[in-house]
Amino acid sequence: GIPAKFKGLMDFRPGRPRDVSQGIEVVADTDTDALRKAGFDPIGIVAGPVSGTLVWNKLNNGEASIDIAADLAKSTLNIAPLAWSKPPSTAATGKARLVLAGDRIARIDGLQADGPGFSFRSAVDFPKGRGSELRIDKLSFGTTAVSGLVRFPSNAPIQIDLAGSSIDLEAKLSEKTPPRDKTAPEPPPGPSWTLAGKFARARLARGVSATDLDVSIANDGRVTTYMKATGTLPKGASFKIGIGVDNGVRNIRAMSDNAGDFLRGFDTARSIEGGKLDLTG
Repeated sequence: GIPAKFKGLMDFRPGRPRDVSQGIEVVADTDTDALRKAGFDPIGIVAGPVSGTLVWNKLNNGEASIDIAADLAKSTLNIAPLAWSKPPSTAATGKARLVLAGDRIARIDGLQADGPGFSFRSAVDFPKGRGSELRIDKLSFGTTAVSGLVRFPSNAPIQIDLAGSSIDLEAKLSEKTPPRDKTAPEPPPGPSWTLAGKFARARLARGVSATDLDVSIANDGRVTTYMKATGTLPKGASFKIGIGVDNGVRNIRAMSDNAGDFLRGFDTARSIEGGKLDLTG
């Protein structure tokens, strides 16, 4: 269980349709492991201690909702696909309103998180028979400013559609894969997913920037099975990257009118200047 303080309200007087007839307030200090055991899975975005207030209200007209206000100062926030995280020593808050339909969540309004240098605004819908949909109205941190839609179908890959004026990929492109213990069993695959993104500007590795980045990716939970990316490097040099699977073999092709900027931007080589690139492997 989760230690908590409770307050309750029941109003038996007749009132207007949108007056509160029943209410419960819960104040708790807990952590994401305890929340997961209680059935609330933060899907890997939040980890560590969490404190906050939960208020359930039921109106005379039968409508019900749960308002959540959380203090995330001691929590770690993590967006793994962009290699961004908030350390547990940085102030942050979160809010959400869960709108109920009987005993199920119909939608989540005003899902947000804020802290120094980052801001997140979104909502979640639960269309009947179609899984859930996360609408990202605003995601900003560093030089990243994007919005989009993430669909979680019941029996299909997660579908991510993003667009924005700018995206910061430097940390992700510079990220190094830690060595794996070959004697240990291979970890289970993660969820499969697809991504479609269009960004006016992109920050790549080693100070290289790109414009008009258009990317499509498919990942089976272990490896990228398909990718097509195009964009423009400084001085108008174009680039293309393609990944595909043919007869069980993964193939890659990369082309650019400026090999030096391309290889630096994708953290592959540092000392090459200019030149054309056409690589197949």
